[in-house]
Amino acid sequence: MIKRLVEIKPSVAEVLSSVNIDSLLVDDWTQLEQICVLLEPFATQTDILQTDGMSLSSVIPAILDLQCHLQQFAAGRDLTRAMLADMAVRFAAIMDPTDPQFNPLPAAACLVDPNLATVLFTTGGGVIEYAKAFLVQEV
Repeated sequence: MIKRLVEIKPSVAEVLSSVNIDSLLVDDWTQLEQICVLLEPFATQTDILQTDGMSLSSVIPAILDLQCHLQQFAAGRDLTRAMLADMAVRFAAIMDPTDPQFNPLPAAACLVDPNLATVLFTTGGGVIEYAKAFLVQEV
């Protein structure tokens, strides 16, 4: 919705001007553009993950990608910090082995996915150890 508003900005300004209503300030438009850039990867990952061809092994890489995007996003540091904190709480059950509700199944799905296993073995951290133990227990 924000993306579309930014795309039709000239038309919005023209209509508001014709009925003598003030348009958004330049700073407001700039903030909307920054929010659009900030949220675009979330829309992309949502579209990708909701397709029929995706598997559970795609969830953790998507979360890691979004966290990386938030950490690298230059504008709106307060907002990105709040979003990162919210993601940590929201996805603790699959990303934090110390969480009481932790479920190693998504990490195990990553380990058995040949496209992801090599990367996760080298960068996975504690979650991967729990995934390995889960797979050994299940086998």
